[in-house]
Amino acid sequence: MVCLPGTSTGQARRVAERLLATIEDSPVALSDDVEVAVTAQIGIAGIDERTSVQEAVDHAVRIAGLAVAGAGDAIAIWDPGQSG
Repeated sequence: MVCLPGTSTGQARRVAERLLATIEDSPVALSDDVEVAVTAQIGIAGIDERTSVQEAVDHAVRIAGLAVAGAGDAIAIWDPGQSG
């Protein structure tokens, strides 16, 4: 979990994109001649004055689950202005 106080969901998405690029560029070596690619799914949850930290964590976990539904790297965002 990464917390980015004072960051908009748009800014958080750019951070997530950089994280995914770094992960994509960093395969894991299983042996001298075997590497595996790593993928990640990132859920971003915005928080406002009405959203508790626990609610933000719950939203991030839920939205990351939606990102996992796709194959490979993915970013999904929940914003407090969204319903649900």
